[in-house]
Amino acid sequence: YIELSLIQLDSYLQITCKNNHCEIIQKKNGSLLTTKKHASANHGLGLGNVKACVNKLHGNLNLQYDNDSFCIDIFIPNYPNKR
Repeated sequence: YIELSLIQLDSYLQITCKNNHCEIIQKKNGSLLTTKKHASANHGLGLGNVKACVNKLHGNLNLQYDNDSFCIDIFIPNYPNKR
């Protein structure tokens, strides 16, 4: 399953994506590793690219996972820039 939500919270946009998984989540030097080397054509953007985009937009990213599910919460400012 995949659950996706977009919620406006005051001046922030919250993007949440949660999905189930059956892989063993692996980490190296504090970073998550892909377990899909055999299916490289099915890869997404990658968490590194997502984190870079969120940082560029001055947002926050939180990851949570357990043996059954993986959840990413993204909070990005959603208001006009004052120049």
